[in-house]
Amino acid sequence: MECKERKDSPVGKQMNTAGREEKAIYFDAKKFETLVDVLLIRLNQQHPLIHTMVSAVSANFCANVLLAIDAKPVMAEAIEDAAQISAKSDALVLNLGQLSQTKLEAMLKAGRAQRTKKNPADQTHSAHQAGLIVLDPCGCAASAFRRQSALQLIDVLHPDLIRGNASELLALLDSSFQGRGSDDLPAQEIFNSQTENYKLVERLQQLAIKTQAVIVCSGKVDWICDGTRAMAVFNGTPLLARVTATGCAFGTILAAMAACLSNHHFEAAAWAAITMGQAGQKAQSRLQEGQGTGMFAVYLLDGLSTLDGEGLRKGADYEFFQTDIETLCLNGSKLSSRVKSE
Repeated sequence: MECKERKDSPVGKQMNTAGREEKAIYFDAKKFETLVDVLLIRLNQQHPLIHTMVSAVSANFCANVLLAIDAKPVMAEAIEDAAQISAKSDALVLNLGQLSQTKLEAMLKAGRAQRTKKNPADQTHSAHQAGLIVLDPCGCAASAFRRQSALQLIDVLHPDLIRGNASELLALLDSSFQGRGSDDLPAQEIFNSQTENYKLVERLQQLAIKTQAVIVCSGKVDWICDGTRAMAVFNGTPLLARVTATGCAFGTILAAMAACLSNHHFEAAAWAAITMGQAGQKAQSRLQEGQGTGMFAVYLLDGLSTLDGEGLRKGADYEFFQTDIETLCLNGSKLSSRVKSE
């Protein structure tokens, strides 16, 4: 997708969440939806190798999720070889689950090795030599050590994408914000009214501008923000929150898809959210009487491995918004009613 500036626009200029004057953003849904075919072809042909540094609780599920979408997983967190493994991979996922000082040092080494491959002039869209980093600040709202570690990784490595729930992402902006670990605090528990729900998006945009990363906020509604654009993805099911490692696995899908769309991280993140959400919906629809979260996890992997471009396009449930919050509130009646009703 390309968001082109139109000089003849009657809309004129908008102010973004940091107070900077920006020209209005135009979203071409047709171009956005054609990208999913390109994305799936590249996943199938390139099989991007994703170096995933994640907790032992999540590692097996994350590996299976990557295999389900035609990517390849590699898990290495020893200081002795983390950098060498990362240098050979197409993207690096840094997840703060079960963090230790030793693991943090290994993450920094792996991240520096990944960063040396960064090539902004590369126009080939190849997954190889992408030098991509995804940060998942798991539990950083509940622990000062995790929060400081996440901020250090951001400051040193400048990740391309940051994925977390609302509490984790807000904690990166405000040290006084306290969460409940890796559990999500729903937006309605953070902001007390429907209008204030948009303050979450405003803060996500501030974080995107501060970190120069695409911010992906998981929850009842998934938000993708890059400081100049915002998208809400409604695909999904509450069952995704009842299976261990679905959030961590979402981070690995982000990495694989962004590596295959190197110049379109915002769009890749949106399709990753749509993909995970639709796979969850498909898994839920297969559940029969007497089946619960155990079979849901199995069906989720089935769903990820069988989704196709046409199905993703037809089932995609999203809305694109202007970046400034005033316009978001005025034009977001669809979002307002849907968030309130869920």
